[in-house]
Amino acid sequence: RTPGLSLEVGGGGTEAHGQFTLDGKPVRPASYPDLALLLDIAVLCSNAAVSPIGQDGAQLRLEGEPTEAALLVLAAKAGIWRSARPYRPGKEVPFDSTRKMMSLGVRREDGQAFLFCKGAPDLLLDRCTHYLENSHTRPLSPAMRKKILQWNDQMAAQALRVLGFAFRKAGSEGDVAEQNLVFVGLAGMIDPPRPEVLEAGRKCRQAGIRPVMITGDHAITARAIAGDLGICPPQGRVVTGKELDAMSDDQLARQIAEIPVFARVTPAHKLRIVRALKRQGNVVAMTGDGVNDAPALKRAQVGIA
Repeated sequence: RTPGLSLEVGGGGTEAHGQFTLDGKPVRPASYPDLALLLDIAVLCSNAAVSPIGQDGAQLRLEGEPTEAALLVLAAKAGIWRSARPYRPGKEVPFDSTRKMMSLGVRREDGQAFLFCKGAPDLLLDRCTHYLENSHTRPLSPAMRKKILQWNDQMAAQALRVLGFAFRKAGSEGDVAEQNLVFVGLAGMIDPPRPEVLEAGRKCRQAGIRPVMITGDHAITARAIAGDLGICPPQGRVVTGKELDAMSDDQLARQIAEIPVFARVTPAHKLRIVRALKRQGNVVAMTGDGVNDAPALKRAQVGIA
């Protein structure tokens, strides 16, 4: 999704080919410069890799973080491969759980330098002063900012994980100040829960275990997925990291029994959640798949890494 364009992309998760459609009609991605720039940012702001499998190259081998790999698959469906792009990479500012974005300085073959950024749309938008529409850079008005956030919410409500993309001209490929950015667009992808997760949740509840979802995703995405899994009822409460920051430890401990979903959290928030659950007399099992989860895994009675 760009400010001037809303596209859908077909093809499975590892398929090298997929049809781009606009209002249900097939289109050529190369016909839209704003889309091409979004995909350039997506493939360059990534440490994942994809490569064709077999002689026909119809399927792709994915390596690295799944979300980044999905973006590379998206670009491949448009015929865009990182190795063929006219940019030389420079300094990188890696993703972290506080900024929820990553940036890369690049230099184009004609000598012009840019900063490319991808990240959580709401946080990325806070760093933007302009937006791109049909190759024209326009000031980001409050009304346009609100519209972009509405697009993000609409995509998130479909249980899509949404990322935002932005850029700015830079003095060099080492100029990586994440400010005065130009918003380019959004990309949404589905990260469906494995089929056995629904049954696992049912067995947990049957055994007297209350599942709680803790995620870095947008609150609306988290609610949609948690609803599908039976973790969050339609009117269930979803608490964000920002709301957690405004709560004291006492307030959190009193309310935590009524909160099935936490969204947009950091590793520090996970630790607070575990402490609050234990404080209420619960035996807590915590799952995690990254080094940042280690403090919460260690604090829980059962740490599942």
